[in-house]
Parts: sequence; C-alpha cells; structure tokens
Amino acid sequence: MLFRSADELAFAPQNYRVEAGEIRRRRAGALEELGIGDLADRDLRTLSGGQVQKVACAQALAQRTPVILLDEPTSNLDPRAIDDVRATIGRLKAAGRTLVVAEHRIYFLRGLVDEVVIMGRGRVVHRMAGEELWRIGEARRKELGLRALERPRLAVRPAGLAAIAGGPGRRPAAEDADDAVGNGADGLLIENLQVERSGRLVLDIPRLFFPAGAVTGVVGANGVGKTTLARAVCRLQRARRGARMSLGGRELRSGRAFLVMQDVHRQLFTESVSQEASAPQLERLDLAALADRHPLSLSGGQKQRLVIATAIDQDARVLILDEPTSGVDHRHLVAIAAELRDLAREGRVVIVISHDVEFLNECADRVIDMV
Repeated sequence: MLFRSADELAFAPQNYRVEAGEIRRRRAGALEELGIGDLADRDLRTLSGGQVQKVACAQALAQRTPVILLDEPTSNLDPRAIDDVRATIGRLKAAGRTLVVAEHRIYFLRGLVDEVVIMGRGRVVHRMAGEELWRIGEARRKELGLRALERPRLAVRPAGLAAIAGGPGRRPAAEDADDAVGNGADGLLIENLQVERSGRLVLDIPRLFFPAGAVTGVVGANGVGKTTLARAVCRLQRARRGARMSLGGRELRSGRAFLVMQDVHRQLFTESVSQEASAPQLERLDLAALADRHPLSLSGGQKQRLVIATAIDQDARVLILDEPTSGVDHRHLVAIAAELRDLAREGRVVIVISHDVEFLNECADRVIDMV
C-alpha cells in the first residue's frame, strides 16, 4: 500500500469536510508553492528526511490555518530548499497569517522577523525587535548561544562525486581525485557500490575513500542519496552483489560502522539516559545532569548527543552522523564539532552528512559533494 505525499496533503482537509475540488486546489497550490510537485506521487516512506520536511511544510499550507507554527523548518534542508521556505514564509506573512518560527538556524529569517524571543531553561530570557537582532555584535551573539546571522559559506572546496546513476553530475576532476578516491590504506574504501530501489538504480559509486583520522563532510541536495550511502556502509541497506567495503585494507566487519540517524528515536531503547550510555560519555557530551531522565523526554539535540555517546561506548571505528546538528544551538554545535575532531584524532573514520555549512566549517577536514 502506498502512502503518497499527495494523500498526506489531502488528509487534514478531508477531516474538516472540505469539498473535494477545494482540496485539490489547495494541494496543487501547496506543492507549487514549495516546488515539490515531483514528490506528489512518491511514497512517503521512500523520501529523504529533507523531502519529508518539505511535505510537512506543504501540509501546513494546505490546511489554510490562520496561525502556523514552524518547529525547526530548515533542520534537514539543503540551501535551495531553505530559500524556498523563506519565500513561503514571506508570502504567508504578506497574506496576513500569524507565523511563529522556532529555529536555531536564523540567518534566513533576516528581513522577515518582527519580534525575537530568546528562550533559556524554559523561560523567556530576552525579547527584542526583529531588526535589533541583526545589529548585535559577534561576541554578544555567541554569548546568547545564537547561530550565524549571515549565510555561511563553505570554507573547504568540495570534491565532486557523481553518485546518482544516470545523473547530470561529474566524476572527480584530476585535482579532486586523491581527495575522493584514495588508496584505502588507512581508512574506509568503498568500491563498486550500487543500490537499487523498486528496480531502479539510485546509487552508483565506483570508488570512494574516507580517511581515518579526519572528519569528512558529505553534502548534496535533498534526495541525492547521502543517507542511502550511509545505510549501505552500515549494512542497513542492501547493495548489489559485488560491492566491497574495507577498513584499513581488511573487509569492513559488521558492527564496526555506526550510523547516528536523523530520527534518533529509533536508537533509544531504555528507561533512563544512564542506561543508554556510560557515565564518562555522558559527562563528555554534557548530558551527565540528565542521567535520570527518560531518553524520549530529552530535546532533539540532547537525544542526538546521547546516541553519539552510545556509538563511542561501542568503539565504532567508522562513525557516520546524519544531520547531527538539527535542533542544536551554537554552543552545542561547537561542542559536537570538537567531539568529532577528538574522535577522528583517535584514528576513527568520521563521516558527517549535513547541509549545515556553519557546522561543517567547524569540524570538516574535507568535503565530498554528491551531485
């Protein structure tokens, strides 16, 4: 049974007994507004995290409610999609809707925000007019724990990798080749990795190298195959026969690679934080004070740090993090970046799948662009 994006957009209006023709008009308008008409007939279960995020935003548009609350609407989105969300918020504001945006990534809201409320420990700690936020200095911004006020630019030039079968991308240029396809002597070497879905080849990587002792960022548009690559490395996604993965020249054994998923709820199982990870790792990741809490009562950023702690406890030699900074403020962004650099210095292969340029500039030694 398919769970189509188009059906999801029709679900709420149907419950409010909206006339069928009006539902179709709303649905078409929401899909066009966010530029995701190509996702209308896709099964929701096959979408990437960023694509699901877009469908959720379209759902809010299709309901036509006067008040819209957006909770981290850009957390898993690529830069182009973030621009689409900004444009949509602008149009909704002009149409007279009341919008409340809870975000850590804030640069895209410049010129849109009328009032800023900064929260801390469940309380309002600062209020200011929208334009006032963009006049504060760098030191004050960091003191308040705020992310970049200007759109960050990637500091590391990425090596290009055409990873989608039949796609318009490029193979690594000569100056990129060593960066993208190293010899595998000390790191993770992937060869002949092909993944198909519903009979269609969706990932095709002849050769790719991730060095030990370094943090490698993986970037690319939503739906390009970044998470599929991570799942294949961790044996959570079936690859075609002939794929080879080796670590330090030997076959990558099961359990040596650990994926911190976008949806970390799937990786938390016990009744307390202290049962999920050891005390040293909780201290290391600023979670010790939460040891007696239930894992599912934590914030999104706290849950992600807790799963990272479990990966360290298991001594995974290949650590892959899929959008690790969704729901994370500047202080914890810097802390996670420092932790990943420490893990790399211990000789691990550290791979970060992320659209968060500010975070990649903090931690990545090299970046691969899946185009």
